[in-house]
Amino acid sequence: GHARYLVIPNTDAMVDNTDEPAFLAGADGVFTENWQVMLASPGDWNLSSRRIVQYVTGTGKVWVSDVTTPGTSLSASERALLIGTYLLIRNGTSYIMFGGDDVTWYPEYEIDLGAYVSDPPANIETLRVAGTGAGSGGLYRRDYVRGVVLVNSSNQQLSTTLASAMKRAAWSGGGAVSSSGVEPSRTLTYTADVPAGTVNVPAQSVMVLRDPA
Repeated sequence: GHARYLVIPNTDAMVDNTDEPAFLAGADGVFTENWQVMLASPGDWNLSSRRIVQYVTGTGKVWVSDVTTPGTSLSASERALLIGTYLLIRNGTSYIMFGGDDVTWYPEYEIDLGAYVSDPPANIETLRVAGTGAGSGGLYRRDYVRGVVLVNSSNQQLSTTLASAMKRAAWSGGGAVSSSGVEPSRTLTYTADVPAGTVNVPAQSVMVLRDPA
């Protein structure tokens, strides 16, 4: 017989507020091309992220995310919100890239918080720790063995509590890999102290925090 092929449709960013992609229940995953368009508003962020966990990562399927805008053409806050959201909702068969068909490398790819503590839920609001959620956005949290990812998709500052002090990740640089295989200059550090207690996360931003131990 024929080998079984995976059915992974290209749904674009899934920010269409008219047609719910219920057909994904019968697919093996999803390819979200142009995923950067979900940055347009808290409502678009929610539509895309909710659907990805509901139909794909929260049910153990494959998610391939293609940010077709080169990372060097995105602002630092846009890059952070994209990679932070990816870390928030990914599962063990999730993949992300910046740029179209060019060969590039970005420091965000090297963020290391260890394994996630729990698989992503099928309901994005299960991860919400502040705010009203849905189209208004909120503050969402995903715990990893060595850290925490906080994503504020709303248009206002929101707060949560950290049980212990952390180090905040910061990154810059990246871009094209040369024809000879030389990687671009880039930095990724975990040096900024974030004390235990209340932490304020600005609107439309991300904090990637690592345990200093």
